Amino acid sequence: MKDWDKTGKVKAIILGVFLLPNLISPIGAQPKMGFTMIAIPLIFGVMAIPLITKFNAVIFGQVIEKPKWNDNPLHLKKPLSFFQFGAYFFLSTGLGMIIGSLINYQQLNLFGLATISLGLGVLLGIQLLLRIAQKQE
Repeated sequence: MKDWDKTGKVKAIILGVFLLPNLISPIGAQPKMGFTMIAIPLIFGVMAIPLITKFNAVIFGQVIEKPKWNDNPLHLKKPLSFFQFGAYFFLSTGLGMIIGSLINYQQLNLFGLATISLGLGVLLGIQLLLRIAQKQE
C-alpha cells in the first residue's frame, strides 16, 4: 500500500464501495446451481482473456505486459490492466456476497462462488497469456 499512487488508491476505494452493499444486503434466494455453473466462468476467463487480448494486440497494436496495480485500467494500450481490475472487482464482489450471505442467511451463496470463479479465471487467463507471450519472445 505504500507504493500505491493516486490511481491505485482510487481503484481500492472503488472495490471497497462495491464490496459493502454485498456485505450488508446480499442476494437471498437463488436458483439451484451445480458445479458446472461455477466451473464455466473459470474456464471462460482462462480461455477468453488470452484470445481477446492476443486478437486485439494483432489488430490494434496493444501492448501485452504484466499489469501493475497503479496502471490506469482505462488506458487502451495496456488491456491487461483493465482485465486485472475487472478480476479484482469480481473477486471482491463475490467475497462480499459470500460473507454477507453467511452472516445474514447462514448459507453459502453459490452466485458469489461463480463470481469469484470468474475473477480467478480472468487472473489465470492473464498469467497464461503472459507465459505464452514470454515463450514467443
